[in-house]
Amino acid sequence: MKKISIALMFFVSSTLLYAGGEEIKRLDQQTVLEMSEEDRTMRVNELEDRLVQLQEIDFKQLERAEKKEVRSELRYIKKEMRAHANHGVYISGAGLIIIILLAILIF
Repeated sequence: MKKISIALMFFVSSTLLYAGGEEIKRLDQQTVLEMSEEDRTMRVNELEDRLVQLQEIDFKQLERAEKKEVRSELRYIKKEMRAHANHGVYISGAGLIIIILLAILIF
């Protein structure tokens, strides 16, 4: 009985050690661009949930190969989240000042 309980504790602790969840399905950029808005929101929520799971991992207890897998998955999540982001127009401070000055001179 004692051996079974020790084996059970080892199994439970080893499964909890590595973030539990399964790795997310990787999509290429073309697939991401063709997704509907509903699918994008669901996918972003899925990525955020997996990101929270990965942030809860204790990296000190992971082996080198496991750390490498987690890092590559984090990089992929970051890349896909950028693909889902709505990219706007960014104006630098100097550009904004020039636009204001031109507007003042014209009017």
